[in-house]
Amino acid sequence: MFGKQIKTHYLLLFIFPLFFMIIQILLKTEIKYFFLTIADPVYAYLFNGLQVAQGNFETGLILHPGIIMHCFTGLNIFIIHLFRSDIPIAQDVITNSEFYLSIISYEIIALNTIALFLLGHKSYKNHNNIALSCALQFTPFISLQGISSGSVIMIEPFLLFIEILLLIIISKYAFDISNKISFNDLIFASFLVGAGIAAKVVFIPLIFLPLFLIDRIRKKIMYLLLIIVFFVTIIIPFYKVLPHFFNWIKNIFLHTGNYGSGESGIINAENFFQNLRLAFSHNYIFSAGFILMLLTVFVVLLPSYRQNIKSNDVKVLS
Repeated sequence: MFGKQIKTHYLLLFIFPLFFMIIQILLKTEIKYFFLTIADPVYAYLFNGLQVAQGNFETGLILHPGIIMHCFTGLNIFIIHLFRSDIPIAQDVITNSEFYLSIISYEIIALNTIALFLLGHKSYKNHNNIALSCALQFTPFISLQGISSGSVIMIEPFLLFIEILLLIIISKYAFDISNKISFNDLIFASFLVGAGIAAKVVFIPLIFLPLFLIDRIRKKIMYLLLIIVFFVTIIIPFYKVLPHFFNWIKNIFLHTGNYGSGESGIINAENFFQNLRLAFSHNYIFSAGFILMLLTVFVVLLPSYRQNIKSNDVKVLS
């Protein structure tokens, strides 16, 4: 009976990954040709990857900076071309660009599907809680925009892969306060965060998530230093084009418009509050999540709650 229950639980862990894979394959089939349907710079990533595959790291699009995607695309182009015709790699990629993009797209779908299953499997193995494991696997489905672009050659689907791997580490320790983060997990979390920032700078706030789980100041400092080491190591090959990236970031900070455009200034207060109001009135999931976060912070800061947590910690230690 117990063995049957375990088998049933493991079967349940396949539901959301399979559902995710089916949705992404259907969306990929609907896209058919990337050059007809996708506005985001899919072909820019393809040609940057082609540059990398040929050993040239002076890429054109470097604004995100998107380096992880350039390397991933370049590695795929190089490997795929090994099993194709003898014509030059540049000619092959330009002539059969949609073929290369499709292979890379399906690979991204496969990576996220596998990562999603591993998230549920690792969580169930660590906590023996099928509801918690399925809830963690459901996280990619919260964002409609994230799901709709999961098969596209762009930064966000690859960031999803990194985030799921990071969530595997976080879930291992977040639900068991007596469990201290291991040295290997600390290094892996540092690498994932460094790679995420090298993919897109908006990943920077995720630095703080593993930081809350690290128990000693020395380990926290090591974690932050390792992020810098991994980030620098990843971006070093692209050093010639990095000034364009840093100049773009500077213009974003010093101008009020989109992507470094508009008038000089840090923030346009009128547009800021107008967009904030639209976010709360049109994105109900964001609004509910924000309110839930505020309530959680409020409860955690309550003296009675904090005293209760400390009492439980003492009981665990004793």
